[in-house]
Amino acid sequence: MKRFSLYLTCALVALISMALLIPGQSQAGDFKKEYKMQINVGPQFYWGMGALKFVELVKQRTNGQINIKPYWGSQLLKGAQLKSAQLVSKGVIDLAMESTINISPVITEANIFSLPFFINSFENLDKMEYGETGKAIFKAMEAKGLVGLAWAENGFRQVTNNKIAIRTPADVKGLRLRVVGSPIFIDTFRQLGADPVNMNWGDAVTAFGQGVVDGQENPVGVLVPVQIWQYHKYVTFWNYLVDPVVFYWNKKQWDAFPPDIQKILRESAEEAGIFEKALCRAGLDGQKSIDLLKNKFNHTMKVPEPVKFMEEKGMTVTFLSDEERKAFMAATKPLYEKWVPKIGEGLINRPLVIWLNSGYQAQSPGYSNVTRFLRKIQWLNLIERIRIDHWIVAILFFAMAAIAFVNILSRYLFHFSFASTEEITINLFVWITVIGSGLAFERGGQLGMVTLYKLFSPKFKKFVILFSSGLSAVLFLLVDIYMIQAIYDEVTLFNATSAALGIPVWIYYVGVPPFSIFVFAGIYRDSSVKLEELNRQEDR
Repeated sequence: MKRFSLYLTCALVALISMALLIPGQSQAGDFKKEYKMQINVGPQFYWGMGALKFVELVKQRTNGQINIKPYWGSQLLKGAQLKSAQLVSKGVIDLAMESTINISPVITEANIFSLPFFINSFENLDKMEYGETGKAIFKAMEAKGLVGLAWAENGFRQVTNNKIAIRTPADVKGLRLRVVGSPIFIDTFRQLGADPVNMNWGDAVTAFGQGVVDGQENPVGVLVPVQIWQYHKYVTFWNYLVDPVVFYWNKKQWDAFPPDIQKILRESAEEAGIFEKALCRAGLDGQKSIDLLKNKFNHTMKVPEPVKFMEEKGMTVTFLSDEERKAFMAATKPLYEKWVPKIGEGLINRPLVIWLNSGYQAQSPGYSNVTRFLRKIQWLNLIERIRIDHWIVAILFFAMAAIAFVNILSRYLFHFSFASTEEITINLFVWITVIGSGLAFERGGQLGMVTLYKLFSPKFKKFVILFSSGLSAVLFLLVDIYMIQAIYDEVTLFNATSAALGIPVWIYYVGVPPFSIFVFAGIYRDSSVKLEELNRQEDR
């Protein structure tokens, strides 16, 4: 009996052990031994340091279940950097930490970051990446079999050469410059009169030494590690475009990961992205990034002041004035006619509104007097930033739907109805209609004038915009005046109450005038964007 009990105990222990061990083995077996990660640069670059941070965080947080191996210097691509997205999409490569420049052949929306002189600051870049623009790009990536995880960056790209301190478009003419092979880069430098050539960095260094190539363009995070002062004397900080970096994974693989692993991967990418961005911005945004690195990541920069560092190495560092930047912006405007349709006008319009609201006139081409005036109206800017109209519509619509649902249930299940629900629903509907009109204006629905707008020449289109916007604003202003008068009469003369709830009638009227603010904001957004588009067309 004792022996039988011992056997039974051993059997139970064995079964329990198997129950505990088998799922663990099965789960571990679902993961690959190694996940290949494509990255253009080496681990000594800020970009590479961000990749290492991501790899370390993932390994630590998954207890070694997910092991990522970075393949530096585009080893997996054999020099074909612009094919990264295709190979990750096909599953040949598992994931990448890649520049938007290199995914742009597949994700054309990513070219928005390469429009010359379009993005003017780190703040505006962050607004785009973490706003509607970033969401649209991630959505486009998903349609191509890629899952975007988080943003990092390579930085604003500056130009260096060994001939002249560049201050005007005329200074660029005739220079032979090594540039990225992306078509929009080639177009930009040809538009400025330069002779752009695409070659790998090793060949470029040889060409610099032989005097065959005069200069190149790259962010500070590249200029310092490659010791650009060995080849060039002049560097111009012109921030002509920015080079974001994105973590992305093969979608089929990603969908197979359990939710907890997906969460770890995404959060690790986000944290590594914050770290890497701070590396690239250190010394270029005051103390902000330097303090972030020190306090959050316990990291001290080896080169905390890159501009001063390059000057100490003998380089002549030039920063463009606002007027000088305007000249470059004017010189590259014709490119917008070619590239905006390829990128997508819907994707351009929202950052353009941010652009108009940023208060940075020197960076915003083609300002009209109307737009200059509108940009000074701060409450319109506030509405644009926090999108309070969307929140109010959502809350009111939810309330209206909930009340209507309760009324339907009470009427058909319990055979009675609340008279007050109909009264409240009708008034909520009126308020939603007013705010919804503002959203319609924002999307170009100006009293059916959209059809006319498309038929006429740019000069007459301006008249259509101003006429329809002005007429709409006047009509809603008249509605507001009428409602304010009605409220005044109800309060001072009639003091009537509603039939169902017995509350003062003027309470229902009072929502219309303040909600009309959203209508004026919608008119402002749509008309200002369209006017700027027309101004740019006239300048070309």
